[in-house]
Amino acid sequence: MSQRDDTPLTSTTAQGYRWFIDKLAAISGNSVLSNRIRHNGHPVRNADPEGLPLSEDETALRDLFLSLTSAQREALGTLIEHSRQAAAHDIAVFLEDQIESGTIDLSVNGKLLKESPYSGYAFDLTCRLAGDEWPEES
Repeated sequence: MSQRDDTPLTSTTAQGYRWFIDKLAAISGNSVLSNRIRHNGHPVRNADPEGLPLSEDETALRDLFLSLTSAQREALGTLIEHSRQAAAHDIAVFLEDQIESGTIDLSVNGKLLKESPYSGYAFDLTCRLAGDEWPEES
């Protein structure tokens, strides 16, 4: 699904903020490399539509992963997912710092997102990644 397919019709800035953080959490939790490891046993592309052979580096990486146990591959897949989530966390910190300093503006459907209406961009993202629900709006 395209990231544009479910842009919300928000009535409040808080709803737009929730949507933004929820989308960032969803994107950071979906890793092509981890999915390849789980489905193919390695993170290297399987088929090239133009029939191009794997490079030496790709072949070496594939062979390395295929020499590991399933548990080791799963652990590396999880590590890759955590690394991706950590990068999203770093982006959330950067965005919040830049928004609060007035360097950039971020909006959802024309509504400016300023500081978090909850606990902060990075903390709110971490909570969504952990499966926590949003607090009730007052």
